[in-house]
Amino acid sequence: MISTLQESSSKIRVLRGIVSRRPGLLVSASLRRVTGPLLAGAAAVAIAAILDNIVLHVGFNAFLLGPTALIAGTVAVVLGASQPDQHLHRLTAEDHAELYDLVHNVADALAVRRPRRISVWAQPDSVAVRPLPWRSELWLGLPYLTEMSSDELRAVIAHELTLLKLRRSCLVNAALSFLHEEVPCGGGLPVEVEMLAVAAIKKADAAAVRIAGEHVTTAALWRGGLISSSFTWFAVRYAWPMAGLRWYPSDLYVGWRWKVRHDDLHGRFIRHLLEDERSFSTKARINVIGGEQGDALPVAVGVLPTGLPKEIEARLARAYLREKLPAQYVKSVAFATLPDTIWDAVFEQQLADVSAALALVLNKATVTPRDILDIVVTGRAREITWDHRDWLCTHSTPEVCVLFPLLHHALRSGGYRYEHPLRQRLLVSDDGRRVDVVAFAEQVAGGGSVPDWLPLGGEGPDLSRRS
Repeated sequence: MISTLQESSSKIRVLRGIVSRRPGLLVSASLRRVTGPLLAGAAAVAIAAILDNIVLHVGFNAFLLGPTALIAGTVAVVLGASQPDQHLHRLTAEDHAELYDLVHNVADALAVRRPRRISVWAQPDSVAVRPLPWRSELWLGLPYLTEMSSDELRAVIAHELTLLKLRRSCLVNAALSFLHEEVPCGGGLPVEVEMLAVAAIKKADAAAVRIAGEHVTTAALWRGGLISSSFTWFAVRYAWPMAGLRWYPSDLYVGWRWKVRHDDLHGRFIRHLLEDERSFSTKARINVIGGEQGDALPVAVGVLPTGLPKEIEARLARAYLREKLPAQYVKSVAFATLPDTIWDAVFEQQLADVSAALALVLNKATVTPRDILDIVVTGRAREITWDHRDWLCTHSTPEVCVLFPLLHHALRSGGYRYEHPLRQRLLVSDDGRRVDVVAFAEQVAGGGSVPDWLPLGGEGPDLSRRS
C-alpha cells in the first residue's frame, strides 16, 4: 500500500514537471501524425457542408460526409508518407539481408514487434520510432553502421527496441523526449523527470546486456559515446566554416571516417567521456552494468565499412547540416578542394577569442604574442575562459588550448603550409621541416623555448572596441 502511494506520488511529480515545462511532449509523435489526417477529414467535411449549403445543394448527409472525411484523411496520410525524409535512407531486406536478420533476431529474443523498416540515419546516433501507432521503424546512424561491429550493433538494437517498448507509457515517452531535446541545448530537467528517463535507459541497457553480454554492451556504449562526440565535433570544426560561403562538404562522412581510422580522433574524446558526471552519461551507464571504461577501442569492422554511395552520403550530410546552411543555392564541395584561407580563418578566430579573453584578465586593450606566452609560462592559463575550451575541445590541457592558435598562426605567417586538409595541426615548410603544432604547444607549455625562426613579433589585435 505504501509503495503504491509512493509510486503514484512520484508519477504526479513527473507529470507536474513535464506540464510546467514541455506539456506538448505528453502527446506522442505517432498521435501527432494521426492528428493531421483527422483535422484534414474534419476540414473536408466542413468545406463540403458549406459548399452544399451555398452552391451545390446536393443534400450532403452522414452517408456522404463520412466517405468525404475518410477520403480526405487518407489523402493526407498518403501525401505525408510520400514526402521523403532527407535525414533517412531506407535499407531494403533484399540488399541488406544480414542486417535485417540481426534486427529480427534481437526483436524475437526480446519478444517485441519486429521493426517494419530499417533506415540509415544522418545522425551519429540510433533510435527506434513509431511513426504510426501500428508501425515501428529502426533508424541506425550512418556513423554507427560504418564503425560498430555487428556484435556491438546487436547491443544497440536491443537497447533501442526496449526503449521503444517502454515509450508506450506516456510519462516515460515524455521524459525521454525531454531528455533528448533539452540536454543537447544546455537545458536542465526537473529531478523527477530525469530520474524516470534514467530508469528507462537503465532498463534498456540491462536488456542489451541480456542479448549481447556485458563486455559487448560496454564496448557498444563506449564506442557510441566516442562516435557521437567526435562526429559532432568534426561537423562543427570542419563543415560549419563553409556555411557562410553557401558550401557544404559532400564527403562529410568520408572525412570523419578518415579522422577516426587514421588520425586517432576517438582517442582525443576519451577525456570528455570520463569527465562527464551526469546520471545519464556514458560513464554512468557503463558503471551501472558493471563494465570498465577508459581505454581506446580498436577499430572495428563495421556493418557498412565503406558507407553508402557518394550521392546518398552527400544528401545525408546536407540534411545533417541543414540548420547551418542556406536553404537554396548550396554548393557541394570536397574537403581536398577547399582553399587554405577557410582553415586559416578558423585559427585566426580562435586567436582573436584567446586574445579577447586574455585582455579581460590583464585589463588591457591590446595583448601581444608575448603576453599569451607569459601567461602560459607563469601557470595562469586556466584563468582564461572562452567558448572553445568550454565546448568539446580535443586538446589535453588549457595551456595547449591557449598556445595552439598563436603558434599555428605564427607558423602559417612564416610560410608553413598544411600537410593534409583534415590534419591541420601538421604544418610543413618549403624546406621540408614538419611541425606538429599540438606537440609544439605541449613542449612550450612544459617550459621549452620558442625557436628563433618562429615569427612571434608584433602587436596583437586592438580589442578596445570589441563587443
